[in-house]
Amino acid sequence: MKEYYSEYVQINGIQQYFLHYPTESEKVVIYLHGGPGQSELFFSYLTRPTTPCCSFVFYDQRGTGKTQEKNKSKPLEICLETLLEDLKVTVEYIKDRYKDKKIILLGHSWGSILGTEYVKQYSETVSAYIGMGQVVDILAGEKLCYDKLKAPIESKNNKKDRLKYESLSGYPYNLSQNNFIETATKFRKLQARYGFSTNVFSHLKSVIRSPQFTIKDILPYLSCMKNNKNLMDFLLAYNTSDFVEYQCPVFYICGRNDWQVPSVLVEEYFYKIAAIQKELFFIESAGHMTDIDNPVDYNDAIAQICARL
Repeated sequence: MKEYYSEYVQINGIQQYFLHYPTESEKVVIYLHGGPGQSELFFSYLTRPTTPCCSFVFYDQRGTGKTQEKNKSKPLEICLETLLEDLKVTVEYIKDRYKDKKIILLGHSWGSILGTEYVKQYSETVSAYIGMGQVVDILAGEKLCYDKLKAPIESKNNKKDRLKYESLSGYPYNLSQNNFIETATKFRKLQARYGFSTNVFSHLKSVIRSPQFTIKDILPYLSCMKNNKNLMDFLLAYNTSDFVEYQCPVFYICGRNDWQVPSVLVEEYFYKIAAIQKELFFIESAGHMTDIDNPVDYNDAIAQICARL
């Protein structure tokens, strides 16, 4: 018997894809993937909970993965307000599906923006929020990443890399919706050469091996940034550092070596916020893809959070 099942459900006018890993626990975690547009369900077989501390529900957001393959949403149909409404209906559906058990949101990277904005408005509908690769101030974070890269490039004295780095002068303040994909991809590739970012292709083998992966998933996977291009202006302007009063428990899971969304910025923010309950977890030997880099310690953090609620 499979430990998971999948389904399409009518959510806010679209057929939204869900992947469930159910247990008998009274807690249910809804995983909000990053990107925007980068489905996490292909890695679920590697990162799903290894203890019965909670049920886990992955879903592909509008414009992403299997949801996009089914609905063919246009870029103009994908905006923050719609994604928040999708999530609100999703929470209602999962509450009904799991008989009003405790709902925990887990937002990773872009999903941490979606999750944070959701609990600002609808904290009463969930029992807790978990941010992983938590975005606080997008431009401040990218500037920290850019500055961090300077010393190792100079130390290695690779002329080609130095020229690439210098060509990005002004980063990230020169980013816009029009050049975001090209420029940010160029920067991430340079980061990856020095161990500060994950090369997307390094996980390709894991994606292909996933029981959720099919040939039909390739096109939505490759076109995810294009599908979600109208979210870029919001993403580039995102800064929640002045919002510090949370009305639900808040937990942050940080990869110690995360230099895509710097953990040092999340740690600073953590000590500023007020919440009913809060806790910060650092995952060693892990970067931005925290749950994939170190699934054992990530799962332990999830189990600890569930035990505290």
